[in-house]
Amino acid sequence: MIPTIGPADRKELELGLKRLKLRWIRDHLDELSEIALQEESSYLDYLAYLVKEEVRGRDETQVRNALKAARFPVHKSLDDFDFSFQTSVSQQTMRDLASLEFVKAQENLILLGPPDVGKSHVAIALGIRAAEEKMRVRFWTAADLVQDLYSRLADGSLRRYIQTLTRYDLLIIDELGYLKLD
Repeated sequence: MIPTIGPADRKELELGLKRLKLRWIRDHLDELSEIALQEESSYLDYLAYLVKEEVRGRDETQVRNALKAARFPVHKSLDDFDFSFQTSVSQQTMRDLASLEFVKAQENLILLGPPDVGKSHVAIALGIRAAEEKMRVRFWTAADLVQDLYSRLADGSLRRYIQTLTRYDLLIIDELGYLKLD
């Protein structure tokens, strides 16, 4: 059985977890303590459980941060795509795109079609899928990207900004057809 610790020991444990940057374990210490008492598992089994849960927690945080950094206007998934409404896109094509092989091969994907057929939905869903796979993703409307580029040109930081753009695994530029470019 795992020995109980006093308040001073617990404070030291929490400081150690903080120093080791084991936030998930630190945040769930009480419930983990209950699990340990109920399960009466070996120390090694319990340690393996703690490590697995810490990794899972970090993965969740990383995906959440990647989705936030991508700046998607809405959350869309390929599972939500209405194939009965948009019959020109095959489900197999969507599964192929969801593999993200085009991103890994550093290939471009252009979604063409009239307004309101699901191009943005597909683009966002693929971007979310890429973020879940720990790829660096960024979403813009074409108007916002052009405005960013012009402002960077004006302040002299365009070259550095373009270098920043090259660090992304996937850039999504939406509403390109709505923008008049000179």
